[in-house]
Amino acid sequence: PRPPPGDVDLLVGEQRVQLQVAMQDEDIDEALVREREAELRNINADVHKVNEIFRDLATLVDKQQDDVDKIGELVERSHAHAEKGLDQVQKAAANQSSCALM
Repeated sequence: PRPPPGDVDLLVGEQRVQLQVAMQDEDIDEALVREREAELRNINADVHKVNEIFRDLATLVDKQQDDVDKIGELVERSHAHAEKGLDQVQKAAANQSSCALM
């Protein structure tokens, strides 16, 4: 037996609603996937930027290390020259004392 025409329309209407809900769910799922993909691309781009910053920082540190090494070397030379100068001043003072005694 066939259902009365009103019931058929009701069944078709319910199926249509279910189909529309399913399509909306799929659209939402697709939108979420696209959004996640966009976020992943943004994160990937940010990671590349951070990587570039670290490389730039490493280059700066390397350049500064050369300068720090040169400064250290110059400090050591200055210290050695100061010690030699002090030694010469002490010898000169000793010679002046011995000259004064003569």
